[in-house]
Amino acid sequence: MIHKKMRKLILFIFLILALPFSVMFIGCDHKTKAWDTMDKAEGLMNSRPDSALTMLSSIDKNVLGGEEEKARFALLMSMALDKNYIDTTSFDVLQPAIDYYFVKGTPDERLRTLYYQGRIFLNKSDFDMAMQCFLKAEDLKNECKDTITYANLLVAQGNIYAQSCQMESYVRNNLCASELYNKIGEQRRELSSLIRALDGSISLGSRERADSLMPHIDSLIEIHPELNEASIRVRMTYGIRFNSDSVINNILGSISDLSQYDDETKLDITLGYLNLNEPLKAKMVFESIDQDNPKSKSFRYISIKPEVLEANGEYEKALDAYKNFHSTVESENSKIYSQKTTVAQELHEIKIDHLYSLQRKNMQIWLGLCVLLVLIIVICIIYYQLRLGKIKRIISEQEQSRLQLENENLQKQNSVLELERHNAQLECEK
Repeated sequence: MIHKKMRKLILFIFLILALPFSVMFIGCDHKTKAWDTMDKAEGLMNSRPDSALTMLSSIDKNVLGGEEEKARFALLMSMALDKNYIDTTSFDVLQPAIDYYFVKGTPDERLRTLYYQGRIFLNKSDFDMAMQCFLKAEDLKNECKDTITYANLLVAQGNIYAQSCQMESYVRNNLCASELYNKIGEQRRELSSLIRALDGSISLGSRERADSLMPHIDSLIEIHPELNEASIRVRMTYGIRFNSDSVINNILGSISDLSQYDDETKLDITLGYLNLNEPLKAKMVFESIDQDNPKSKSFRYISIKPEVLEANGEYEKALDAYKNFHSTVESENSKIYSQKTTVAQELHEIKIDHLYSLQRKNMQIWLGLCVLLVLIIVICIIYYQLRLGKIKRIISEQEQSRLQLENENLQKQNSVLELERHNAQLECEK
């Protein structure tokens, strides 16, 4: 009876040990058929984004399984919308991915989520928050494997640098992006990044770097001649900035109607007339630029404006324009530095929290191991007691058998003695 109770006790202890594992398996997110659909959509995301969007739109969000499946759907839908040029200013679609991947995601999943979070901030014209997202994502560059998303992030971040008058950073980002695009065979994107890097180098007056980029651009245009149009304006900018007066004069001589040119090209024409020492024409072209256009706040615009004013003898206005240019650059430098500092502090806090979390997990693991060890010791003691009790019982039974056998032998001996005594009496009577 006691033996059976002991066995039940051991069985109960094993059930307690198995309970956490059972809960873990039962609590795991389950995946529905939508997961396979998302696999197919992700495979089509870069080559046929319209088909990927159609497949994702066919999924009923109400039947999605756990948090992981909802997060993946949210991220893939955000990617599909962006690649189909459907801009959104709401986080309704992406929010499940933000909630899940920032805590449990892989580096690639966090990178993508941060990138598309930044894209939404860009759509909202919230460049500060977009830059913070991109800076956080940039911290993952040594861990992630999603090259194309990281390259796209560098381009988007570079555009913010350009708007913030950070031309060196703008050029650096596009050069890094072009290298990444080259590694994965994305030649069209590589060419676009090189053209942007060339444009930035020209704005900085770096002819040596601009000359080093030209052969790469020319070689890619030979492969993709349909993209030559994108480089025409930048080549004109190069000619006006670095070529002789006769070449500049030939370029400007071919211009008849200013209204057919965009504001960026008008800045090039303005610069050309300044180089030819024709300040009145430069001022006329410069003033034809739309003041409400974002280009009127660009690095090139505010850097050329004081030159135009000074060339036309408007020295007070030129001085104010120079002050505005330097204060804008300093302000943007300070803003970028502040953003980087803020992001660095946030990342430091995240890493500290992660370390504390690991420590807590390690303590929980050690505590679990200690509890397990104690339970094993208890089981061993119980098992030892059972074995010991069984051995004692066997010894006791053997001892009882021996004593009973000895008792029987004594009884037999007594019977024999009694018989002998009786026989002896009979003989005496005879």
